[in-house]
Amino acid sequence: MRCLARALWVAIATLAIGTADLAAADEVFSAYEPITQLNLTRAPADACMDSCFDIARQERNRLGPEPASPLFRLSATQAATGRADFVQRLTTEANLPRDLVESLVPNWDGALREWRDEDPKGDFKPNDLADILAKYWLFSWMYGTGFDPAKLTQAQTTAVRIQAHRLFVSDPVLALLTEGQRQGLAETLIRGQYADMLALQTSGGKDVGPIMDSVLQHFESLFDLDLQKLGLTVDQGFVLMIGP
Repeated sequence: MRCLARALWVAIATLAIGTADLAAADEVFSAYEPITQLNLTRAPADACMDSCFDIARQERNRLGPEPASPLFRLSATQAATGRADFVQRLTTEANLPRDLVESLVPNWDGALREWRDEDPKGDFKPNDLADILAKYWLFSWMYGTGFDPAKLTQAQTTAVRIQAHRLFVSDPVLALLTEGQRQGLAETLIRGQYADMLALQTSGGKDVGPIMDSVLQHFESLFDLDLQKLGLTVDQGFVLMIGP
């Protein structure tokens, strides 16, 4: 049963996303490059772009003026539609019983509750795509490379949050995402992190190598960035190591 559950959550994570210890914060890198943009491999999906665009717009307008990126006003209809689409794809592509998938994929409120409890802990804002990206980036780097989450410092976390917010200015693709696309990417990252964490938990600490590899692959499949080549600093966040 445990093997089945682990395989199931790996499948869920793969569908949600698409498909050696690194240097500590106080280590000096002899050669590195700052990361000023991420290469999104595909445009984030807006589940309400076609069928419920007007409803989503009305829901957002009731919450106040449109915020500047990376913030977004949550459309409950878009979240529900996105979940329904995800459940249908998982049922079809993974050949799983729909009732089982429905029971395993939480609604948006449930997904947020789980997300808040996942590593790394902190005051990450659920309506701020940069915060969601920072948390997902740190999570994937720690659990994909074997970095001890207990050793992550507040200074490192803060540096990556600042870095993620800067990316929404310096990265031309992220800067131009619509509000619906920002919500869509937030849903992808939050659901993907949730599924990756459950896959690790159901492993019972045994044979986690393939799951760690899948965590790395899930991030790379979205952002075309090899997490194993990154170091973490307290002043620039993640940097790309290019030399010994």
